[in-house]
Amino acid sequence: MRLEEAVRIVSEKIDKLLEGKDTVIIAIDGNTASGKSTLAHVLQRIYIPGTNIFHTDDFNKDQIRGNFDSSRFEEEVLRPLSENREISYRRYNPSMNELEEAVIMQVGKVNIIEGLFALEAPLCKYYDLKVLACIKEKLQAERINSRNPDIKESFFTKWLPAEKEYLSADVAQRADLVLDLE
Repeated sequence: MRLEEAVRIVSEKIDKLLEGKDTVIIAIDGNTASGKSTLAHVLQRIYIPGTNIFHTDDFNKDQIRGNFDSSRFEEEVLRPLSENREISYRRYNPSMNELEEAVIMQVGKVNIIEGLFALEAPLCKYYDLKVLACIKEKLQAERINSRNPDIKESFFTKWLPAEKEYLSADVAQRADLVLDLE
């Protein structure tokens, strides 16, 4: 499926949700290089003003990519969002191996959670719409090779096996939409 079609499908779902709610929380999970960030940013442009994007990569525990701190993410982002409270969270800075100063945000009309591990089972209760973005392995490898030539080896030997393990669980069953993106 092309990005344009995915945007149309997801935005129709968001529009329907907004008919009955003032704010919605959308999760976009999926493979590395599947188009999660691009989809989130296109949706943000559609729903400006009042759209927030929160990246799961900002909630790593340490320099090991994919070491997602779901407890901190739930406490600092998802609970305040669900309770319509101000959000104060600290992004993880991998180059410094520390948390940055707090970012303060207000709840938006559309709040997008973007990144791998967004659909971990304990977090799903917070979402109004759960999207899983998938990509064929060959296209994923091409995108990783062109995007991250300096770190591609660690992607293929460390990161992708952990990603496959996570995504091979029941993540697709937790999603409301599964999008096979090109």
